[in-house]
Amino acid sequence: MAHAGRPRDTGPVFRWGLLVARATLVLSIGAAAGCSSGEAPGDGDPRAAPTASVEKSADPTLDEIVRHVQEALADYDSIATGAIVLVRTGERTRVLTSGMADVGRRTRMTPGLRFPIQSITKPMVATVVLQLVADRELRLDDTVEDVLPGLLPQGHRITVRHLLSHRAGLYDATGADVPPPARMTQDSLIEVAADHPLEFAPGSSGRYSNVGYEVLGRIVEQVTRQPLSVALARNVFGPAGMSDSALLGSTDVTGYLDSKAVEDPYIRFVRASGGVVSTVRDVDRFFTALWGGELLDPELVEAMTEPQGFVSPINADYGLGVWFDRESCGDAMGHSGAGPGFSTKAWTLPDRRAVVVMVNDGDGYTIANDLATAVLCP
Repeated sequence: MAHAGRPRDTGPVFRWGLLVARATLVLSIGAAAGCSSGEAPGDGDPRAAPTASVEKSADPTLDEIVRHVQEALADYDSIATGAIVLVRTGERTRVLTSGMADVGRRTRMTPGLRFPIQSITKPMVATVVLQLVADRELRLDDTVEDVLPGLLPQGHRITVRHLLSHRAGLYDATGADVPPPARMTQDSLIEVAADHPLEFAPGSSGRYSNVGYEVLGRIVEQVTRQPLSVALARNVFGPAGMSDSALLGSTDVTGYLDSKAVEDPYIRFVRASGGVVSTVRDVDRFFTALWGGELLDPELVEAMTEPQGFVSPINADYGLGVWFDRESCGDAMGHSGAGPGFSTKAWTLPDRRAVVVMVNDGDGYTIANDLATAVLCP
């Protein structure tokens, strides 16, 4: 594939006058009795695209944001098992940690631990798909039937664009639809969708769909003639400098629900929709490289960050692999993830600051939201 490892010299481009490269801020939380922090220079380029949606006025300093986050972490001490937050303001990053990575082993949370990032996998897979579009090996208006004949009965109606934006109408399996993990295969979710009628005409509405991204994973493998793990490593992880990331890699933390350790026995069957393991710094590197035009040409970054419509039940606008989060201080973009025992967030404000949050607690979705907001809108 032509994109593998290829450096780009283009500047950042965003919808709404969106963001700037390297304006990503990442916070990590992790320390039990208090908060520990570490600061490192960002890998970024200070150039910025003009922003139309949020006026830049008296932004808080990194130190001010860190103090605000430390206060928020103190409020959640002994409530959430543990957390890591990476904050970026321009070239500067700070990682804060709080709590425990593994309660049984008494392992404290530290900045470099690998988490299952769940649905933050989706923009990474979307990036590979759009690289194929750039290389003219795929088109956004190609249908599933064009690429994978016979995979879906309604495949001739569903395009790559529909899949990327959760507007395909595919039935998404529930727990009652799938067999036990011992009898699951990589095709089980797609087979369930194929056995059900479309929930709506493709393109007419939006509903968040894991199975749609599993179909995209199959498309990547079909077009590249290589496993999805290899495509991600060669075309995303390597070029973005994500040395601690892998598809279905090993994790360093334990997830908890109601103070009990939990595992997701189905995680290996949702590779393209939620299977990447990463660190807060690597997730920061990904979005910084993506927004900075290092993984995609500017026109494709612009297409990716153009809202395609409202998506339920996340109740948000969605682009081509990008989720838009409405904050009180402006609209952020990035993605969120959640699964048994874990919650993850990665948001960037236009031309301002960014945050990555990872919490190893099944009850931590609201906590992760609050910590992200503490960074974006202190």
